[in-house]
Amino acid sequence: MKGKKYDFDTHKLWWHLEDVLKWKNGKLIVPLQIDLGATLLCNQNCVYCLYQYRQKDVEANPKKYSLSREVYLKLMKDAGRLGVKSIAMVGDGENFAHPDTPEAIITGFKAGLDIGIATNGVNLRDAWLEDVLRSLTWIRFSICAWGNEMAKAVHRGKSNDFDVANSNLEECVRIKREKKLKVDVGICYLLIPNMNLDGLLPMVKHARRIGVDYMYIKQFLACGKNEWNFPLELYDRCEKALKEAETYSSDSFACVVRWHQIKHRGEKIYKHCYAPRFIMNVSGDGNIYTCGPYHGMEKFCYGNLYESDLETILRSNRRFEVSKYIEQEFDAQKQCDSLCCRHHPINTFLWQQLHPPDHVNFP
Repeated sequence: MKGKKYDFDTHKLWWHLEDVLKWKNGKLIVPLQIDLGATLLCNQNCVYCLYQYRQKDVEANPKKYSLSREVYLKLMKDAGRLGVKSIAMVGDGENFAHPDTPEAIITGFKAGLDIGIATNGVNLRDAWLEDVLRSLTWIRFSICAWGNEMAKAVHRGKSNDFDVANSNLEECVRIKREKKLKVDVGICYLLIPNMNLDGLLPMVKHARRIGVDYMYIKQFLACGKNEWNFPLELYDRCEKALKEAETYSSDSFACVVRWHQIKHRGEKIYKHCYAPRFIMNVSGDGNIYTCGPYHGMEKFCYGNLYESDLETILRSNRRFEVSKYIEQEFDAQKQCDSLCCRHHPINTFLWQQLHPPDHVNFP
């Protein structure tokens, strides 16, 4: 694809080696990225959702699990001021279900942040869409189906959600083209072999036809706290379809299969977890965690934005203690709740930095 080099399957710490060296030398570093879930509320109930395990808490007290406008905007301003590079709005629920998300995106952009957002695409509104697209690095639609019937089974929303999301997807492409915006408009297709494999190729063809920048295909993130699951070996039957999907890449469209993730079955060379130093996770209740699978667990919580601001939490003894635990005591091979974790390639790289092979001077 001309002018674009997407890499969704590994990591990008190669371009932040100064921070890696600081971490390796035991110095305090500001995370490169914050994964942000401004709310746990969602208009869908996807079968694969990582945060299924938190739904009972949300139902019991829904107001608790959405950031206040004040905290939301301050987080964006503080992150930019402190040197955070990016905000990825990829959880916990549907970020556009939070009424202050458009303003927060624009605020974060003005603060110097690169901002991306994942959305089911149903809650976009004409009143603010163009301004939001101007402020985003990317917007990624989670449409993991082809047609309303399949979408209803996978995403468990309203019966016409596929049509609504697809219409909004096309509108984003139109605005980008007409206004010559830099934002990348993409699709994430989480493949569930026994549910949506038949929709994969139709969606790839459609995405290319309407002018989407990319579509990437990823594996289900298995989390031990959730009941819904399926054998990951089912992915072995999908290789032919995945390779065919890749053939639809062109000079203006990229279809990217996350092969390393899809073929990964949970094996790890690293014993501990290091990635949260570089990517931390903010939840809708204001808590800041190491990563998504450990929301609600005090041992993995750095602090709360209603009690302290971001700078205080980053410099706190609590962050040091949590980091020390996951980097020195926590057994990632035996205790980690997740298979195919998105931190896996980062952890592998950082483990190798700490455990170099013999004869390193013979490259």
